[in-house]
Amino acid sequence: MEVNELKKEKVMRHNVLDLFCGAGGLSLGFKMAGFDIVGGIDFNQEAIDTHALNFKDGFHFCGDISTLDNEFVLKNFEGKVDVIIGGPPCQGFSTANMQQKDHKDDERNKLFYQFIRFVELLKPKAFVMENVRGILTKDGGHVKEAMMKIMNDLGYNVDVRVLVASDYGVPQKRMRAFFVGTSKSLGEPFNLDNIQKKPMVTVTKFVIITKLVIFTVQTHLGNKKNITIKF
Repeated sequence: MEVNELKKEKVMRHNVLDLFCGAGGLSLGFKMAGFDIVGGIDFNQEAIDTHALNFKDGFHFCGDISTLDNEFVLKNFEGKVDVIIGGPPCQGFSTANMQQKDHKDDERNKLFYQFIRFVELLKPKAFVMENVRGILTKDGGHVKEAMMKIMNDLGYNVDVRVLVASDYGVPQKRMRAFFVGTSKSLGEPFNLDNIQKKPMVTVTKFVIITKLVIFTVQTHLGNKKNITIKF
């Protein structure tokens, strides 16, 4: 057999930075999809400890994200991040004062603009921002439109939808709004309607699968006698 017949196409992996990472639920989803998690940032020490335990190779920072200045961000992440993910609060966007042109003046939007700052500095190929579904209808949709304009002005095509976790194999009817931005340089924008849905998984089935996974892993590790699973 010729050498070129054995040649395998190299699988390109993409690096993800998780802002406001919590314990790492969003990071885990990306890892399961084949991405590499290169860092997590959060204000809660227990959350960061958990994230660091599950994603050992990444950078971890516990504290106020605004204290990481531009020089530090560029030095540590420039050219190393393909996707930025996170779920910053955005309560300060409001039509209560329609004359307010710059939402940066509202302290409640501080973390949203930190997310935007990282996107602007690192220029990832894409970003995913998660938020409560009410953000899309807040103040008659003004909040959503204001946020999308900011993202669009940075050079991203943005699609937004409310996704239900139970449509994708999770036994929970969790409804969240997702903003997905892809660099305009990539051409065709991402369409959330194209995400393949999965059959609904009941809690009972999920528990059974979880038991089997834990049993299999612990048996493989030689710890079968130490299994203690209660449901």
